[in-house]
Amino acid sequence: MTLPASEKHALQAPIEALREQAKAARRQGEAAGRDAAVAVMHMLLDKHSGGALIAQIDGADAPALLAALDVAKSKAPETAVLLVSPDAEAGKVSIAARVPQSLIAKGLKAGDWVKAAAQACGGSGGGKPDMAQAGGKDASKVGEAIDAAKAAKALAAKVS
Repeated sequence: MTLPASEKHALQAPIEALREQAKAARRQGEAAGRDAAVAVMHMLLDKHSGGALIAQIDGADAPALLAALDVAKSKAPETAVLLVSPDAEAGKVSIAARVPQSLIAKGLKAGDWVKAAAQACGGSGGGKPDMAQAGGKDASKVGEAIDAAKAAKALAAKVS
């Protein structure tokens, strides 16, 4: 079915209004996810007793994980942190890590750390020694990703 140009023109304004509403809803959802991840990070750091922090934060996308890592950097600058967030609906896993210079010198590199976790859940990734991101393709293997991150951290500690 072909619409006349006058009808197409008349529909443009309502369609654009709907697009703007959808964008606003998406931004609001992203902000809520980021705020939730930051709140969880504060809670985790309050309970953390030392050493590297490896944790699962549900419902967080990659930007939310990065926001949580920023909290860790300001609140516990000498703590290495690796965060994993499964998205069962999309069937993927977001992974992000931050490692302070003192631990990089001892052999723990964020890029290698996230890569080990990502490979355990069918993904890949990497980055710099101090900050890295990765993604996995199998959200059902988030437990294996966490175990791989713990093993990679332990291996780095033995090497140094």
